[in-house]
Amino acid sequence: MNYNSAEKFGGLGRNPDITFSTQAKTGRLVASDAFGLCGAIVLGVLGPDLFYPWVAGLLRHSEAVMILGLRASFFGSIVAIVIGHISLSRFIALPTIDAKAYVLPSFLMGYAVVLALAYAWGRPFGHYHFFASFLIAVPWYLFVAVLRDRLVKPHVAIIGAEPHPITAILTNVDWTVLDIPVLDRPVSAIVVDSHSDLTPEWEHFVAQAVLQGIPVHDARHMREALTRRVEITHMAHNNFGSLLPALTYVRIKRVMDLVVAIPALVFVAPLILAVCIVVRLESPGSPIFRQQRIGFRGTPFTFYKIRSMVTDHGGEHFTRAGDRRITRIGAFIRKYRIDELPQIWNIVKGDMSWIGPRPEAVALADMYEANIPFYVYRHAVRPGISGWAAVHQGNVAQIDAASVKLQYDFFYIKYCSLWLDILILFMTVRTIVTGFGSR
Repeated sequence: MNYNSAEKFGGLGRNPDITFSTQAKTGRLVASDAFGLCGAIVLGVLGPDLFYPWVAGLLRHSEAVMILGLRASFFGSIVAIVIGHISLSRFIALPTIDAKAYVLPSFLMGYAVVLALAYAWGRPFGHYHFFASFLIAVPWYLFVAVLRDRLVKPHVAIIGAEPHPITAILTNVDWTVLDIPVLDRPVSAIVVDSHSDLTPEWEHFVAQAVLQGIPVHDARHMREALTRRVEITHMAHNNFGSLLPALTYVRIKRVMDLVVAIPALVFVAPLILAVCIVVRLESPGSPIFRQQRIGFRGTPFTFYKIRSMVTDHGGEHFTRAGDRRITRIGAFIRKYRIDELPQIWNIVKGDMSWIGPRPEAVALADMYEANIPFYVYRHAVRPGISGWAAVHQGNVAQIDAASVKLQYDFFYIKYCSLWLDILILFMTVRTIVTGFGSR
């Protein structure tokens, strides 16, 4: 959803004299993609030149040596900034995503990609210019993000939809419910309930809004974007298979999973072995926990984890906060997701992916399927070590919480893409650092 296309839109039936304040004009300039991108290119590409003589003397390199790789780093910096800009734009496509939190990950990814290509190319590369460009571009985009928060407050009009479920979610938007098909101020977007019966006057109003370049969003899709969840209560809400992910990306994702998982398994194998030894010393029993869980397209598979509970426990198939069955070492490895590392083997086997809905035990899956409508739709993609629900909810088990978790899973399946997977990856790192949702 893009709020950057606000136009002077005066009424569709009357045309009052509307003028923008200086702050509004500044806000529109700051909100534009061109402002952030052009500013970063100018500062990030030309800025490092100011410090060349001083840095060259400090590092005891001649300027000629530093400038030798300048051409490659000059164009490399531009490409890295563009990649970072595109990545950030993709990540903050949801209105509830805080742009400031994803500036650094976006540009780290952009500059890392270009740096890797430069090394593979084997040509002289101006490292100083490249890294100085990074150190300038990141603060610039943080500055732009702060300006946008302060100066840009989108005005969104709502037609034929109860505003409270939407307006309560996003408070930094000026919401207006239209009683008549007239706008008396500029708007950034219009929200329409597609299931309501619109009169010919309202239909004409919406058509004119589209012709004048104002984004028109369905209320249901707007709610999905703001809550980051997809709710399906009737078969009609599924739009005849809209939850089926893009099969081309599913195949590409499988290849990417293997490319990362095979070397990762070799790398973490010593850590898994060391943790298994510690777990075995603390309590008797196999350090590897095995369980049948439901996977891709409803097929059961053997799921692996490092054991975090005592072996002679009974009771429920899920854990609760403060569960006494969890050992001291188990609490630590669960908090930082170390117990999940053996699932890399599940990825290699094809049972799982890095990102996807968390697989449930067979008993839990049967219970949820019996109580939650459309539960089986979550099996349309491979389950993952981390997922959209996991980074928002953590571990849940109760039916009500599992229903919300399913809505997060539906959102992931419906909007499954490379950018959403990368966003979940970044959020997973934050989850691991904070220990969010562990039990």
